[in-house]
Amino acid sequence: NEYTDALAKCTTYEPVSREYIDFNGRYNPNLEWDNELSYAACYDLVGLEPNNVNVRYEAERTFAGKYSGLPLGRRVRVALAAGSGKNKIKSLAPQTIYGCNSLVDGEKLKVLCLYWE
Repeated sequence: NEYTDALAKCTTYEPVSREYIDFNGRYNPNLEWDNELSYAACYDLVGLEPNNVNVRYEAERTFAGKYSGLPLGRRVRVALAAGSGKNKIKSLAPQTIYGCNSLVDGEKLKVLCLYWE
C-alpha cells in the first residue's frame, strides 16, 4: 500500500534514528522519541499526509561530488545541523514527544522532525 511504499523511501532505522535522538537531546534532553511521529514525518516528507503538529524542524542539504559518498548517518547529522529553529527545540516543554525522518532525493537529503507538546 502507499504507506508501506512511503516508509520504504524514508531513511529511519536504528543507526539513523540515533542521530535524531542525539541531535534533539543536545538542545532539549527532556524530549521523548515517538515511532508514530517518525512515521508521520515520513508520510509528510513524501507528500502523502501533511502533518499539522505544534512544532516542525526542517532541514535540507545537498551532498554532491566527494560528499555524495558520506555514510547516511553522517549526512543526516550534517543536514540536521544546517537547519534553523534550534531555539524552538530548546523551548519545548518537558516530555514533548517527537519523531524525525529523512528522505533522499537525488543528491538532496531532506530532514523533518515533528514535535507534539
